[in-house]
Amino acid sequence: MISEKSLELVRKIGTSRRAVVADESGVEVRLYGLTAIAALKSHLNISYADIASVSVGPIGSISIFAPRIGYSNPFTGARAGRFRTKGEHMFVSFDRPSHQLLTIFLVDKNSTGFDKIVVEIERPGELKLSIKKKAAANG
Repeated sequence: MISEKSLELVRKIGTSRRAVVADESGVEVRLYGLTAIAALKSHLNISYADIASVSVGPIGSISIFAPRIGYSNPFTGARAGRFRTKGEHMFVSFDRPSHQLLTIFLVDKNSTGFDKIVVEIERPGELKLSIKKKAAANG
């Protein structure tokens, strides 16, 4: 699904552990290395029709005791994988919960099965604008 143009975006805004690509067909979240192994998932595809809104900012804490499939580091706050907390089913991948995180809120009964996706990437504000623009064009 990732085109050569999209791979160039990954090189620009990805990190060594994760990348988010917004192209004409939708948004793809990719996890790499040990992060993908710990989260038991290496990628997630999201159609623009499934996106309700997008925001950038820190998130509230996710308890280390929250039901999950993935990892939770109580010392650093890092989380990766699938979490159920406060009635929401989330897919998350971040090292520092206090940093500017990209959060994609999804509509009910979407194809991913999650309520929101939260990832730490470089320059999340740029990607937020790109996703909003492409979602409006596709919606």
